[in-house]
Amino acid sequence: MENKLIKLALIGNKGVGKSFVADTIEERFRFVQQFAFADPLKTLVEFMFDWIPVEYTLPENKEKPIPHELNVNNLSYREILVEVGAIANRIEPRIVTG
Repeated sequence: MENKLIKLALIGNKGVGKSFVADTIEERFRFVQQFAFADPLKTLVEFMFDWIPVEYTLPENKEKPIPHELNVNNLSYREILVEVGAIANRIEPRIVTG
């Protein structure tokens, strides 16, 4: 039997359980590799805004405003991702959508 690569995308609104489902699949099938479409965007944001503390990138904190003098609009990590992603998408749609 030939091994075939299967790609499965989980999409939905925030907080609906995409990560839970992905974690469950990954736990059950050890050969699964999990990634998020936003991973490259997160890498870019964390490089550009190196003042973002790691704890604000955690799921339980990413909605909280980041207290920092350079964060003049008092944005959360999620809000920064959305803003940078929107700008990148206007310039080159493939950056965010692949």
